[in-house]
Amino acid sequence: MQGLHIHGIHHAYGDTDVLNNVSLTVPAGELVCLLGPSGCGKTTLLRIAAGLEKLQAGSISIDETVVAEPGSELPPEDRKIGFMFQDYALFPHLTIRANVSFGLFRQSKQAADARAMEMLEQVGLTRHADDYPHMLSGGQQQRVALARALAPAPRLVLLDEPFSGLDSTMRARIRQETLTMLKQTNVATLMVTHDPREAMFMSDRIKVMGANGQVLQSGRPVDIYY
Repeated sequence: MQGLHIHGIHHAYGDTDVLNNVSLTVPAGELVCLLGPSGCGKTTLLRIAAGLEKLQAGSISIDETVVAEPGSELPPEDRKIGFMFQDYALFPHLTIRANVSFGLFRQSKQAADARAMEMLEQVGLTRHADDYPHMLSGGQQQRVALARALAPAPRLVLLDEPFSGLDSTMRARIRQETLTMLKQTNVATLMVTHDPREAMFMSDRIKVMGANGQVLQSGRPVDIYY
């Protein structure tokens, strides 16, 4: 099956267990939310999937390729993943166009520039292509971060609390825009949030995580709600 496959992940920091036998699947075209309190291991799981944290036990596959198992891990840049960080992590010294094209280093400069402008058009920010991140609002920065994550046409997108820095009015609009873009690309998406309403709105399926680093409940939003 196309998408993300996580099997039996255990992870600890010293003597503290953070993830305890976590398994989940995110099919292509679906958005799955990890919902739970701070400190339950949600972001750690995202970082392990991205290759930013070393796998300790279990395995991770994207589409038909095993990208991580004990003793063998693909580097992050070879996993074809788009990662959108909680603080957006835009490079302040680069223009918006250069930020979006940053992950397209395997393409020619002309091709990368054209792809960056295509993505900026999708998020309605072409007129800001030569601006810098500090010149944009929080909502605009969020859209740039999303465009950068999707620019390389990844097999998987990882979103870490992507709307937490936005005010409530802007959050609703940006959530809808983000969801529309993700559905158009048919990419597998795993999102972390601690906001139940956000999980209900965004996700096809929800994984409720507990403080012990385990998945306590899994299902469609309507099933979780009732």
